[in-house]
Amino acid sequence: MCHDDCYCAGYRCLSEVPLSEESRDLTAFITHDGLFRFCRVPYGLASAPSAFQKMMSIVLADLPGVEYYIDGIIMHGSDMHTHNKALTATLQHLNSAGLQLNDDKCRFRETSLPFLGHTVSADGLLPDAVRIQAIVDAPAPTDATTLRSFLGLLSWYT
Repeated sequence: MCHDDCYCAGYRCLSEVPLSEESRDLTAFITHDGLFRFCRVPYGLASAPSAFQKMMSIVLADLPGVEYYIDGIIMHGSDMHTHNKALTATLQHLNSAGLQLNDDKCRFRETSLPFLGHTVSADGLLPDAVRIQAIVDAPAPTDATTLRSFLGLLSWYT
């Protein structure tokens, strides 16, 4: 199996998503220069990630060989031809939706890549080596606070 490309649309896309007219008043804020409101989704808006995920599920609906979570998108195929079809379809759908990719986050034709804390490759889904090394290198807990911290580090994969 060929898991070749990773495209991360990046949270830059969140700031490209227009807010509906009725939602804009909910983002109003006041400064010494007057009252302002956002016309596009601002950083830090609590509902932004779930709204963006919903939008991506509409934009990328039913595309074979495409997996995504919020702003992380990965295309894969059993061979290069199948992979390229998934890549082309994804780029067309994103373009039609008016979404732009963050070039700094794009990776092309990789045989393995990190995705959501794991490494995706032809061998399947494996824990990310960087995260495993962080667990190995973590100091031994010495009290309840450091134990809770260590358990939080371990809970990434549970």
